[in-house]
Amino acid sequence: MAEAPAPSTLDAGWWPALLLAFGLFGLYLANGAPMPTGDAKASSYLGLSLLDDGDLNFRPDEAPFMFVWTVDTADGPRRVRIDDWQHELGGYSARRLFDNGLLHSPGPRYFLVPGVDPETYVNTFGLGAGLCNFPALAVQRACGVTLDHRRVMLSARATAAFLVALSAWGVFVACRFFCGRPQALVLAAAYGLGTCVWSLSSQALWQHGPSHAWGMLALVCYLQARRGTVWAVLCGVAVGCAVWCRPTNAILVLALGAGMVGVGRRSLIGFLLGGLPFALLLAAANAAQLGAPWQMGQQLASVSLAVGKTGSDALWQTPLWLGALGLLFSPSRGLLVFSPFLGLAFWGSWRVFRASAAAEEVAPGLSASVLWPIPLVVLGLWLPAFKWYDWWGGWCFGYRPLLDSVPFLVVLLAPIATQVWNSRWGRILAIALLVWSVGVQILGARACSLIGWNAEPDIDRPENRGRLWSVTDSQLLYYLKNFEEGARQREELFEHALTHPST
Repeated sequence: MAEAPAPSTLDAGWWPALLLAFGLFGLYLANGAPMPTGDAKASSYLGLSLLDDGDLNFRPDEAPFMFVWTVDTADGPRRVRIDDWQHELGGYSARRLFDNGLLHSPGPRYFLVPGVDPETYVNTFGLGAGLCNFPALAVQRACGVTLDHRRVMLSARATAAFLVALSAWGVFVACRFFCGRPQALVLAAAYGLGTCVWSLSSQALWQHGPSHAWGMLALVCYLQARRGTVWAVLCGVAVGCAVWCRPTNAILVLALGAGMVGVGRRSLIGFLLGGLPFALLLAAANAAQLGAPWQMGQQLASVSLAVGKTGSDALWQTPLWLGALGLLFSPSRGLLVFSPFLGLAFWGSWRVFRASAAAEEVAPGLSASVLWPIPLVVLGLWLPAFKWYDWWGGWCFGYRPLLDSVPFLVVLLAPIATQVWNSRWGRILAIALLVWSVGVQILGARACSLIGWNAEPDIDRPENRGRLWSVTDSQLLYYLKNFEEGARQREELFEHALTHPST
């Protein structure tokens, strides 16, 4: 393993990576319209609810477009969606029908779950991602900006793009521990341009963008923990925030906590104390909103979704081999199909464990044993995704269920980066894989609207699930053939979502 000096966070060498992060941020924003997706809707509006009502819940009267209503007609009750209280049904406004008792029985859409209070509903996808968007909304409100649907959606996409760009800077800093500055910069660029963080994480306020940012900040602080206990405390804070954004990030608590044991007792205690307030707050929020500290909205919502997609309410029903093959190799979801350069991370993991067993140093005073938690983080994030009832991730582009592991996979390339670059054939292979990966992301980032291939016919229906394995009916071929149409459809869907937010 090549020596690389452990960088200081004040090392002037990280400025090129900061410029790269700004460039990625601009690219993500210049990508066209935000990706309209129901998964990000409640997170996008959570900060607005906090600003307007001072709470982290939703009520039918404040966000009628997030519910399905029943309207009484001459032909009997009918289920409808309404965009706002001025929405007309049969010549009457929704507000008038509601006041007269003809519009009633609001039921939440899949991105909301009933709270303890029967009048309130909770974001299915947690509080973390939505809270990350709160500062941007608060600043705009303070400046007198009207937070209409357009502003909220653009703000949510900007927050997601900023967090993904920030995670690219974190990838660079983490890689600098294990390789030289040029290689680390290339790896950070490969992360930002050659993985689905561009086509998905940066384009809407899913849980993934915030998860990437906090996960990489946690890893950087973990790697800096040998410089002082304060870094261990900050690592615990970042891990706590990552768990708020994505519960499966609890694997970071176990893996990085185990790694802290090798740093020292004080660092381990600092790490645990840094994360403890966030664990207690999350437990308290879950108890207040959902009735139990361990209750998660996504778990509650997924039971009915699992029945609709598979006919069974079991959440962990996918055979491990099927989920693994699908998310790694299938033509329309495989990580090694959409971002094949990440396959080199398997080699990187082997080098990590071999170096750890030999007690090699990656820098003076820094043992390679510091690296071993990273492959365990990846494995800990992959196994739940392989077992989850909809291993294909619903309507998405590529390997969405594995997205949270991507920055860690890129860091695992750092220990072999110099060796690959110094080998002629290794360099040719790496460049070819990266060019393919970036090309795939251009397709997804510009042409994918989540409708298109996913809906023609619906990939969530069991009888259509075989399309995930088809080469001739693959997602990549579809968007290659329908690039301009896909880009136009994405813009149209965004404009439609502004005037019809209930869709």
